[in-house]
Amino acid sequence: MKFVSLEELKENAYLRGIIDELRVQNNLLLKNIDILTAENKRLDIEVKRLKSIIDKDSSNSSKPPSTDIVKKKKNNSRKKSDKSTGGQKGDAGKTLQKVDKPDHVKELISEQCKCGHQFNGSEFIVSEEKRQVFDIPEPGW
Repeated sequence: MKFVSLEELKENAYLRGIIDELRVQNNLLLKNIDILTAENKRLDIEVKRLKSIIDKDSSNSSKPPSTDIVKKKKNNSRKKSDKSTGGQKGDAGKTLQKVDKPDHVKELISEQCKCGHQFNGSEFIVSEEKRQVFDIPEPGW
């Protein structure tokens, strides 16, 4: 049998009191962690929901274009030229010219004039309209 002094008993009782207080504090901290974890999950869901709303515009949803947030345009890396837009003076150009003898000629007879008048067969209007259609050549791969 071991004898314990009165001072050791007092110290043991003091330490047990501290341990009990630390256990209570630990339990409170664990409850706070659970509460904060749940709040963090809720806020993550809310952030994702708000981001999905912000990321939507008229190009990827049914929202009208008037609701789009105007974004700053990116800087164009193209340098401004002192030349005017379009063809430059002195350039010959490459316009397709009409041919004298086309491959096919179609005569079209209309049953209705441009104003909506219906022809009855005995009347007619002579008008001539010329169009030329150019076929795009097949690529020579």
